[in-house]
Amino acid sequence: MAGRKRKFPFQDQMGDKPIMEKRKKASQTFQWTSVLLMILLLITSCATKRYWGPSMGRSADSQSTPADALQKALKTASFEAYQGKSLWIDVYTLTDRTGEESAEERFLRSWMAEKAASQGSRLARSKAEADILLDVKARVFGVHQTRRDFIPLVYMESTQGVVDLHLTFYERESGKILQTEDLKGEARYLEYYILYMIGPFKSIE
Repeated sequence: MAGRKRKFPFQDQMGDKPIMEKRKKASQTFQWTSVLLMILLLITSCATKRYWGPSMGRSADSQSTPADALQKALKTASFEAYQGKSLWIDVYTLTDRTGEESAEERFLRSWMAEKAASQGSRLARSKAEADILLDVKARVFGVHQTRRDFIPLVYMESTQGVVDLHLTFYERESGKILQTEDLKGEARYLEYYILYMIGPFKSIE
C-alpha cells in the first residue's frame, strides 16, 4: 500500500542491539557487586579464640601441650641403675613461686617420681633418708603461641609446648655425681579456620 512503510529485518536487529548491551552491562554490574559483597563478608568475618583468666585458670591448650612435651621428653629417661634405692627429687624452674614450690615444680616432681617408681626406685620420705638425690633443672618448661592471618583465606593459631630438662644424680652421703642426663621434648597443637568461618580444624604433633 502507498502510505505504509516497509520494515526490513536488519532494522529489527539494530533496534534490539541497545537492549542487549544494557542487559549485558546490568549482568556484569550484578556479578561485580556479588563478588565485592562476598569479599566484604569474608574480610569482616573472623574466628577468634578467647582465653578467660586468671579466675578460669590456664587455657586447655596451654596445659596439654607442655604436658605432652614432658611425656615425650621422659620416654628416654632411665632410673634402672637405682632400682631398690631410695630417691629424693628436687625440681628447680625459672617460674615465680607462690610458696615452697611453684605449680610447675610440683607437676614436674610428681611426674618424675612416677617415672622413677615405675622403674624400681623407692621414694624417700625425707631428704635425710634418701640414698640418691636427684636434681631436676628445668631450663625450659613452657608454652609459646603464634597466630597467623592470610586474609581472607585462613586464620591459624599454633600452641607449642617445649621442655628442656637437666638431670643430676648425686650420692647423698658423699655428694658424688653419679650421672647427668639431658631430656628434651616438644609438642605442637594447631588450630585453623578456612575463610575465617569454616572450622576449627585441629592438628596435634
